[in-house]
Amino acid sequence: MRQDLDCGYYTWDHLAALPLGGTPKLTVRERLDELAAQAAREGDEPWRDAWDRARAVVTSALGDTEISTTGYTTSGEEYVDGSGALAIGFYLLARERSEPVAALTRDDVEELAGDWRDFTQPQMKERWTDRLEAIGHRLDDPNDPVMVRWRALCYEHPEPDPDNPDASTYRVGHAGETGLRPLLSQHHRDHLRF
Repeated sequence: MRQDLDCGYYTWDHLAALPLGGTPKLTVRERLDELAAQAAREGDEPWRDAWDRARAVVTSALGDTEISTTGYTTSGEEYVDGSGALAIGFYLLARERSEPVAALTRDDVEELAGDWRDFTQPQMKERWTDRLEAIGHRLDDPNDPVMVRWRALCYEHPEPDPDNPDASTYRVGHAGETGLRPLLSQHHRDHLRF
């Protein structure tokens, strides 16, 4: 969406139609296809390659998972957030190292992600923001597709509300980190091939 200050109105590009009511839910594959198409329209070659690789890694095993915003288990929404963080990780490493996205390994991404239990280092949000800015991105740039996606992944899921029994207790904290963590987990090591 863009605001034209001179004319006083908004314009926008239609990216997706989300079904409402009793219609089928969106799958991880469908959402990642939309995000990869958006990256192809808006980004440079490393950004497009990063999304293509993240989509290929995740959809091979998790593409048919439905996106649900409720429940106490891992959902497709979390896999989409994790895929976005994976794409940003691939992009960041490729740019820093001047390597093709295809040359990056799972170990490279795990090293970049760091140990989320290590509170002696800055958290992923700060570390990745600093590194993205070091390669020329600005967190507040509204036209930079990398930073637009990064800002969306910087959403902080709140602690669960004890007065709301329907609130999920599974996702707390930075959306990108809580999405990436299960993708890099031992549970998914055998069927998510990097």
